[in-house]
Amino acid sequence: MPDDTAALRVYAGRMDRALTPARTLLLAIFVVGLALRILAFSFWNYHHPDALLQYLEQAHRLVTGRGIVPWEYRIGIRNWLMPLLLTPGMALGEAFDPGGLAGAICARGAHAALGLVVIWAAWRMGRASSMAAGLMAALVVAVWYESVLFSVELLSESTAAPLMLMGVALLCEDKARRKFVWAGAALALGVLIRFQWAGFAGVLALASVRGDWRGWRGLIAGALPVMALGGVVDAAMGQVPYAWIIHNFAQNIGAGQAARFGTAPVWEYGRAFYLNFGVTLPIVAGASLMCGRRYWPAALAALANVGLHSLIGHKEFRFIWISVLVMLVLAAIGSVRVAERLASDKGRPARPFLIGLAGLWVALSALAYKQTGGEGAFRGGGQTGLALYDAVHRPGVCGVMLTRDLVLQTAPVLEGATTPIYVAPKSVPASAIPADLVAGANAFVSEAPPPAPQAARYNRAGCHTNNGFTACLYIRPGLCQPQGAKAYTQQIALQQEGY
Repeated sequence: MPDDTAALRVYAGRMDRALTPARTLLLAIFVVGLALRILAFSFWNYHHPDALLQYLEQAHRLVTGRGIVPWEYRIGIRNWLMPLLLTPGMALGEAFDPGGLAGAICARGAHAALGLVVIWAAWRMGRASSMAAGLMAALVVAVWYESVLFSVELLSESTAAPLMLMGVALLCEDKARRKFVWAGAALALGVLIRFQWAGFAGVLALASVRGDWRGWRGLIAGALPVMALGGVVDAAMGQVPYAWIIHNFAQNIGAGQAARFGTAPVWEYGRAFYLNFGVTLPIVAGASLMCGRRYWPAALAALANVGLHSLIGHKEFRFIWISVLVMLVLAAIGSVRVAERLASDKGRPARPFLIGLAGLWVALSALAYKQTGGEGAFRGGGQTGLALYDAVHRPGVCGVMLTRDLVLQTAPVLEGATTPIYVAPKSVPASAIPADLVAGANAFVSEAPPPAPQAARYNRAGCHTNNGFTACLYIRPGLCQPQGAKAYTQQIALQQEGY
């Protein structure tokens, strides 16, 4: 027995020494991924107005008691999980900087930190095949340009993707019961945040677990507490538990609300893949096919998710982000298998091939970034937020007017002040700005010089340019008379537009 114990200790020591270089490389990949995300972080820019109006503004409203309410919350088609996740950071910032931007910055920063989980999840997923595959998967997710940009975006897709990918990773590993439990919890929480990905989770579970009743019991044991928590959150926020899902389908599909934001043909996501990957698409897609049988359930779930979203008229690339993320991880794993096979066929060590492969992935990401327009094509809107912030912090400004086209590009959470925000009616600039609105706002933010006669009283005070778009601030002398301008608040403008 002592001899066996000594042998086990020697074996454990050898394994630990073998793992040390891999751990060092993984740490280095995390550092690179963190650095890229810090560089990509933008407080003012966003990929979609949801980030600003539906999440950050609602967390701000929960903490401060003031803010605007978009249509999704007025008619109850969203749960409050996303705003509540942002509330601790928002409250912390407000405690140190009441009424300032610290709350929004802390909330955004904490959310961006969650994006790093995708690197760990990719590592776990690839490691189920080999150590080299785990490291390559982590590297690809750490440096691929869309992975970086989505990680720092405040979207339900960006929040749910790390959780869903961790669920995928756990189901790719050896099937211990505790891993089923954690996979069930991760997938359930991801679905609560982005319920449209329930199809992905369902197909993944069916393909991974199949007839393994022990696995199903573990998944259910992990999912039930999370789903119960979701119901408690709904009830605490004054909603009937899970009624928001029914309302969402009734409004977006039944009443055609989603179609207001545009529709696209069933093949649109095929086009979207090309637009977002460029000439790298055949390489990435081809490599993903070489991932191996272990990962077929993940591939099937990714394909099913794209197929389900293709049947819905309103399409955005972010809706299938989990499928894209899974494809990237599978491509990284598949590329390692190909590189190792080439090295074996040539009778050479695999390490030089793998180092070259890592460089190739970095180059592919840079090429796709350049071909698709990168950050400038991915997000924008910062020029309006900066112009508004400039306006409310100028001495003497007591009310700010926006043109109607900017109604979705800013919110009180970006002010760092309590200055009223008004929105010009749809007739502007085709006709004159109402005199009572001019009287209520001595600052005016527009993406073009205001042509209306009353607006001629405003003098340009500065402009902000971002990704080719410019928003300018105009100031008129005198104070504000807000009584007549109350009919033009941003809240009223949103309701008039159906937002």
